[in-house]
Amino acid sequence: PALKRGAADGLVRVAVVSSAMAYAARTVPLSLDVLHDPAHYGADRFYAYTKMMNILFAGEVDHRLGSDGIANAAHPGGVASGIWRKEEDKLRGLLPAVMADRIAIPFLHQVEASLMWSSADGALTQLALATVVEEGGRMFHPIFRQVELNAVAANRTLARELWVFSERVLAEKGY
Repeated sequence: PALKRGAADGLVRVAVVSSAMAYAARTVPLSLDVLHDPAHYGADRFYAYTKMMNILFAGEVDHRLGSDGIANAAHPGGVASGIWRKEEDKLRGLLPAVMADRIAIPFLHQVEASLMWSSADGALTQLALATVVEEGGRMFHPIFRQVELNAVAANRTLARELWVFSERVLAEKGY
């Protein structure tokens, strides 16, 4: 109801940020035992899981909104937002100071400046999803380019199971 009240044109639009990395997930674990077990953990694997879960979540929100609205997911792309600055300390820890400060870090800045979207351009896909898109259940890459959902992302049963799993976990935590 709150989403519907806030929709200027009567159509609820939800834009969920995900990542192209989601496509590395062959499935998603719907078990807290797996999610909390260090033996199953891998940073890249869990990043892919969470980003796939975001796509599945968008699909389920879209389904649940019905004719009242739409939900889509977006990969913002590599954005020169300053997030890469945290890598500078890692480089300084791996390389002699002179190599890090005179070669590696300037190279990282050049990559960021020349190969990544500006923050403003990086936001365009999400902005379009929140304002002009008329169909939901889709995935978009920069800038505003629809991409095919893979079998996992398009799995309606898995999306529904993730929703139920999330509701159960939240209820167990008192939410």
